[in-house]
Formats: sequence, structure tokens, C-alpha cells
Amino acid sequence: MFPVEMAAHSDFLCRNVFKLGFETDLSFTNKVPFLSASEKSMSSYDKARYADASPENPVLMEDAITNPSFESKSLSGWTNDGMAAQTNNSPADQGWQKDGTVYAERWRSTSVSLGDASIIQRVSGLPDGKYVLKVRGHAVNQSGTPAVVSGAAFFAGRFETPVSAGGEYEVEAVTVDGYLDIGMKAVNSDANWIACDNFRLYYLGRSLEAFKELLSLKLKDAVEDTVSAGKPGYFNQDGLAEAIKKAESVEQTEDAVVEAIHLLDAAMQETEAIISEYEPLKNAIEGLKGLIESSGYPDESFGKLYLDKLENAYNGAEDARKQIPDLLALAEECMARLSDYERLGCSINSAELLINNSNYPGRSDFRDAINEIRDIYDEPSDKDINEALKKLAEASDAYVATRRSMVINVRNGAMWKDNRGIPVQAHGAGFVQVGETWYMIGEDRSKSVSDINMYKSKDLKNWTFVGNIVSKSTHPALADGTRFIERPKIMYCAKTGQFVIWCHWEGQYYEPSEAAVFYSDNVEGPYKFHWGGRPMGIASRDCNVFVDDDGKAYFISTTNGNHDLGLFELSDDYLDIVKHTTIFAGQGREAPALVRVGDTYYMLSSACSGWDPNQCKVAWSKSLTSGWSSLRSIGNPIAFDTQAASILKVKGDDGTSYLYVGDRWQDPGLAESKTIIFPVDFEDGTCVYDYRQQFDIDMGRGTWSEADVESKRLPRTGWTITDVSSEETSGENGRAVNILDGEIGTIWHTKYSGGTAQAPHSVCIDMKNVYEISGFHSVPRRDNSTNGLIREYIFYVSVDGKNWQAVSGGSWMPYDSDVYFEPVKARYVKLEALSGTYASMSEFYVLHDTDENRSDKMIPYYTLNSGAPVNSSVVEAEVGDDVKFSTATEGAYYGTWAFSGPNDIKSSVREYTINNLSVSDSGVYTSLYLNPYNYSNRVDYTLKVVDATSVDEVASGSAEVVSVRYYDLNGTELKAPLKGRCCIVKKIYDDGTVTVEKSVY
Repeated sequence: MFPVEMAAHSDFLCRNVFKLGFETDLSFTNKVPFLSASEKSMSSYDKARYADASPENPVLMEDAITNPSFESKSLSGWTNDGMAAQTNNSPADQGWQKDGTVYAERWRSTSVSLGDASIIQRVSGLPDGKYVLKVRGHAVNQSGTPAVVSGAAFFAGRFETPVSAGGEYEVEAVTVDGYLDIGMKAVNSDANWIACDNFRLYYLGRSLEAFKELLSLKLKDAVEDTVSAGKPGYFNQDGLAEAIKKAESVEQTEDAVVEAIHLLDAAMQETEAIISEYEPLKNAIEGLKGLIESSGYPDESFGKLYLDKLENAYNGAEDARKQIPDLLALAEECMARLSDYERLGCSINSAELLINNSNYPGRSDFRDAINEIRDIYDEPSDKDINEALKKLAEASDAYVATRRSMVINVRNGAMWKDNRGIPVQAHGAGFVQVGETWYMIGEDRSKSVSDINMYKSKDLKNWTFVGNIVSKSTHPALADGTRFIERPKIMYCAKTGQFVIWCHWEGQYYEPSEAAVFYSDNVEGPYKFHWGGRPMGIASRDCNVFVDDDGKAYFISTTNGNHDLGLFELSDDYLDIVKHTTIFAGQGREAPALVRVGDTYYMLSSACSGWDPNQCKVAWSKSLTSGWSSLRSIGNPIAFDTQAASILKVKGDDGTSYLYVGDRWQDPGLAESKTIIFPVDFEDGTCVYDYRQQFDIDMGRGTWSEADVESKRLPRTGWTITDVSSEETSGENGRAVNILDGEIGTIWHTKYSGGTAQAPHSVCIDMKNVYEISGFHSVPRRDNSTNGLIREYIFYVSVDGKNWQAVSGGSWMPYDSDVYFEPVKARYVKLEALSGTYASMSEFYVLHDTDENRSDKMIPYYTLNSGAPVNSSVVEAEVGDDVKFSTATEGAYYGTWAFSGPNDIKSSVREYTINNLSVSDSGVYTSLYLNPYNYSNRVDYTLKVVDATSVDEVASGSAEVVSVRYYDLNGTELKAPLKGRCCIVKKIYDDGTVTVEKSVY
């Protein structure tokens, strides 16, 4: 990646590599020096100045380096790869001072991977001779390990000096070409911070010793060229041998040595040019060999005939360059047939997979077509393989066209339940379609170390649990907790018939930054571990996979400390990496999701913001490896509270629909993260990316349509806002009435001009009639701001607008989703946001006749003072007591809570304590539980608080008790005391006296 050759250290470690065959005469002076092109163009002043240069009298090349100390406040004049201008004073902490205000650096907060980087400048117009480059800088690992780093260096031409601790460094160099490439570089460095500043180049004059040293290095290169493997049979052997011979017997003069260097350079350049001309032929030979081996073509002599012709031309001693175009045409002809044959084998495997995992009406005809094509595959000689491919594709399309239409309503915002009634745990989901069945894999976030779960469905709605396909038993690192899995993605390899999983393979503090591969012969497993590590040595995190139309597969991941995206081309079996390309360098993208539409690739991705959502962006290109457009924002600033996981293609009789699959992370916890699906469209470099809480998809036709949401929403004609805690009317039109206008672009926003309103924030609606309602839907704002997004909430209903009942609440209101509760009659409704500097909303709907009923059994508990918990919703207490309400659920997973009661009590908690009770605390308290399926549950507690001082007590003597009667705190007589409850005990004695006391049994 660097335009300089890596060679000797500045102290010329290659000294005496070759005996040049002459004695060194340090007193020799060349009176008529050989002049390079740059020297010939110099002014008389420069020539005179340089003529006196020596190690004792070095000449500073003041104007040779552009922006040597970066004081232009940029890296202008330099070719930069990964470095940045910096103005802080941190170099002083490493023992050196920057020159001026700016220096260049590359820094990563983690000490795991700095990534390769360089900053280079070609300094031209130089006289031949010896130089020393002086520069300040450092290369360190701030973690302290290792104490002395490797992989970083300053360089000048082909000479370099390793860099570690901070200070001033020197690089000695020689040039006879009139230029030097100078700079700093890091290659596979274990540093996390490199920095440089104040580049200075000094000319030390012409030096026979230095020229001989350079000749020695060049001669070593030339000799290695003659014996290196892999070259064509013809490569300018004679010219290179002649130049080597002259160099080995060169005369002991500066001119002669410089001339020998130029002759070697010319011979090696000619050799490289010839090798370059042969390169396409070499590649064709390697490609043909690979295809002969991989295609499985039955007639081995077919490919060998072509291969022999190519190898004879490449390895022959005669110049065959003029024959190369014709030879490449022959190779292309052979490779095309072998490739088509290989594709036919893959197509047959895919057809078998389809027919064995589906049962459409045209099954018999499809089986006959497969058998006919297989006969051609077994005996391909003189057969039209392209025609066979076409027939099989037509037969497959005809078979799929016989499937029946199946319209499914997809709803977003709630967790999915599988066939066991358990929440689906498949986060960061990856998908593969096998026949008519969709398989989904993802992270199981219900465990401390995430495994891979698999589910299957024919409609993307009703999911059957297949199993925990990668777990602690799959690999020791999962068993001991040193590794965990994120974003598993699955592919079917038609060539091998195997299913392959790539994933993010991570450890403590995200330091490993690795990938892992698992595979199985069966889609449902068992899966075996194949490999884990950094792809091609590159740190890798958030990831995805992509299989192109030609069957070639790719692994895409964030690299270089989340700064770049790495596109890794996979081997034919999808198990290993063969090539890496950096895309979107320095743009900090993660969660890539790639799809091909026609001849255009589209990629969705997000910025790096932890678990918090951010703006989704799209880019497009006609090539995977280059030509990507700039990133373009789509959707709202938080991607509708999602991050991309996959893009699905649903192919049908009438077309293809594209479905975006995203993770609604931490909703509110990681284990409760939701999977969100909604249709997207791609055309002309754009992406239509609009969230839908519901939509209908016809799996048979491959089309989607808007869902009938209005039938479950009450008509809002005539509705009015009866009360609002505050509304902004100065800075914007944030009136509460906007939530009833049907316009997604208008919002209610609480007051912020002249000071903000304090939470809780609320809005109350009069529906004008009494309805039986069972849910609501709060639509958040969808503009370029997320201010006022409501999370902690309580939803109240009332028949008269005075007496309110809380029916739903929690610490996390689902984003743009239906919320359900037990049917209740109401005319007035009120939504209250319990916290937040602001509250906002775009639209508000009330639901009725909903078909969702995923209620949970609520178990009421209370505790009086320091007593044991009591399972009851009726609480009897005295003034001064402490009571704690603590509701539980039976068999419920996750969810959030709220609590509401008299004296304006409202809180998003499961347990609520009232200390030092008074009579005024008596009343009905409501504990609210919103489960992860967006269904609200509640239990009402009745609290009765009595003043103990109002109970009469009559002292008795030593008489015997003749009668005992029990009463509750309201004076109602009980047959017997209730366990755990406070009651009044009336005792009558034989002497006629009576005592009355309170007691808990």
C-alpha cells in the first residue's frame, strides 16, 4: 500500500551484502560529476550551495518539503492514509515538543488495533547524493503493553528507521533519481498512537560510499529477480544479466557507480514491464486450474487441452507476448463452459432443496424437469449447458408459480411468541429461505452469554422454535465464557450443499474483535465450528453477509476500530476469506445490510452509537468493491427506533418485495429487544424507507399492501382536547389539537419558550360518546427531531371526566405501536408522560374490538410495616403504618410497570411504598404491568386506613373471658379473624367487663 520499497535501516544494515570488487578510496574526488536530470536543471546558486555539502556541513533543503510541520492546519501537500491533523499538546507527554500548533497523528482509544496508516510526500528536485531526514514523533501503546512497539517507522526512499518512544529520529538515505519519498507509516503495528511533526531534510553531499551502498541494494534486488519463482519463461534475462555483470565490475568512480545503478534500474523496470504483460496469462492459467478442479467436469481432457497451450506459452523461453490476446480468448472460452457447468450443478442442488422443502401443485412436473437436466449434467459432452440452465430456471419459476396465495398481516412493536408460547430470542437476525420455509437465526439475549437460536416460519409471522444450534457445547470458548456471539448470519452454499454461518466472535471489553464460522449439512443442524479469528488479520466487529446473483458470497464487517467497512470476498465453499476491500473508509458505519436490485447494489448502515438508535443511511453502487455513492439519510433521525439487521427478498408470481428487518435494541432491555419488519423499495439510487406499524404481505404473489388499521380505530370526528398540561405556541405550532388532525407532520409539543414545563405532561381528549375501548396508539413525531419521545407513561379513562381509572402504564411506552388492555367503557381518555423535559406526539388513536389478548395473571402482595408479604388486594392498616405494594406476575417474561393512586401518586415502578399512613391515604391504588407483547394488565388495591385512637378500650379485672367477637376495621363482624390482617377483638368477661383491642393474626 506504500509507494516506497521496504529495505534497510538507516545505518545500512545491508552493508557488504555483495563484494563490489574494488577498494574504497575516501580521498577520491570526481572532477566532472555525472549529472542527473534534476541537477542539470539547477541554478548556479544551488549548484554552488550543494557543492560544499558534506556530513560536517549539511545543507538544509528548506523549500523542498511542502507543509513540513503541518502549520497549514491540514495535511495538505501530503498523501494521507488514515492520519489526522491534531492541535493538542499531548506529544509533550511522550517526551517531545511539536513544532508550532499542529502535528499529524493516528490514535485509537482501544489498544487492540491501530490499523495500517501512512503519510507520504515525494520530495523532488534533489541533487544526487546522501541525505538525512530528521523528524520528531513517537509510536506507543498507551496500555503499556508492549513497552516497545513494532510496525511503525519513518522512511526516506527505501531506507527506514523504526519508531517507538517519543523523540527525534533520523533516517539516512541516498538518491540518484532526483527525488525521495519521505514520511511515516504503520503496518500491522501493535501501537495505539503514532504521531509526527517537523520533517527536515538535509543534503550531505555526493558520496561514493553511499552510492556504492545503494548499488549493493539494487544489485541484491536484481539477483533475486533472476532466481525468483513464478516468472514467465521469458523476462528480459539477457538485459538483466548484462546490467548485473556491469554492476559487479563497476569502476571505482561516482559516475560509474551512479550509471550502474541507472542501468540496473532500467533493466529491472524492463523486466517488470514484461512480467506485467504476462500477468493476464498467468491469472488465466491459475483461474483455469481452479475451475478444472472445482467444476467437476467429467471429461478431464477437455480442460487439460486448453491448459497445456497456456502453460507452454507462459513457460517457454521465447517471447510470446504477441500471442497473449489469442491465448486469453481460448482460456475465456474454456472457463466459460466450465463455469456454466459448475453453475448447473449448483442450480440442480438448489432445485432439489426447493422441491424437497415444499409441496406445491406442480411438484411432479418439476421433478421430471430436474431429472432431465441432471442427465445433461452427468453427460455434458456436446450438450448446450446454457440452454440447460435456462430450462431449469424456467421449470423452477413455473413450479413456484403454482403455490397458493397467502396474505399475512405483520404487526410491529411487540415481541414475537414462538410455538411454545415463549418470547422469540433471535436478535441481530439472519435469514435463509429453504423452499417455502424461512429460517431465522439470532442472538439469545436471555442468557448471560449469547448463543444462536434458530426458528422457522412459512409466513414471517408464526415462528416455530428449531433449537439452540450454537451453544456452550459447540465450542469451549462459549462454555467458559471467553467468547460470545453477535449478529449471526446464515447462507446456503449451492456448490457444497452446506449451510454456513458467519458471526461476530467477541470477548471481554470487545478486545478480540474477531469473526467465527460454523457449518452444517442440514439447515437445522447440528452445526460445527470451522474457524475463528480476525479476517486476514483485520479487527472485525458488526457484520453481515451477502450472496450475489452469481453465487459469490461476501462477509461485510466494521473494521479499523469501527472507522471503516471491510468487504471480504469468500471462498467458493463460503468457509474462508480470499480477498479484502475497504469501503466507506473513515465514515464510522456499522450494521451493514446489503441487497442487489437489478444491476445495482444498495447498502443500508448506521453510525456507531452503542445500543442507541441513530439515522439510517443508504448508498448505492454498480460494483461492490468501488464506486459507492455518498451516504444519504433516510427515515427519521433514529431509524424509527431500529438498527438494520437484514433485507429480505420475497419473490412471488407478481413481483418481488423487499422487507427491511431491524433490531429495536434495549426495548427496554436487551432481552426484550424487538424485531421490526416493514417494506422498503429501491430505485434509481434511492430507498423508500417508511415505517409501518402494520402491513399485509402476500407470500405467494410477492406483493405487499397497506393493512386495514382504521377498522380498529375509533373515528375521531368531533373529538376535542379538554385539557393539556402545556403546549408550545410561540416557537412553533405545538398545539395539542394537532394530535387529532390526521397530519403526520404536525405535532403536540409541551412548552419550551420562556422556560420549560415540568413533568408530568398530559393531554386529555373528549370522544363525545361512551365507547368500549381496548387500546391506544401514540404516534411519535417523525421529523428531524426526537425531542419529547414519551417512555414513562400512564393511560387513564373516564366516563364523566372526573373519576379516572388507570388502565395501562409502564416505564417504556412502545415506539409507534398499538398498546392493548382489557375492554373498558370510557368517554374521556388521558395520556400522561411521567418524566422528561419535553413531551411530544404526532397523532393519537383509540382502539376498539382488538383481537389481541395476551394477558398475564397478576398476583397482588402487600407488606405492612416489617411483616411478611400478604397475598391480597385488600389492605387494612392504621394511621402511622408503612405499607408496600408489590405485585407479581405468573409465568410472565420481562415487561415494565407503573403505579397510580390517590393524592396524585404516579410512578413507573413495580413496588411502591407509602410511609406513615394517614386516613387520607385510603382509596384505590392501581398496579400496572405492560408485558412485552404490548398488553396491559392491572390489579387494583383497596387501602383502608383507620385511626386507632377512635377505638374504645374498657379495662377488666381478673375475670374469665366468656365471649370473643371479631370485627374488621370498618366495624363489620367477622366469623373468624383473617390470617395476616389487622382486626378488632372484643372480649366479654364473666364480671361483665369488656375489652376492645386491635390484633394481627
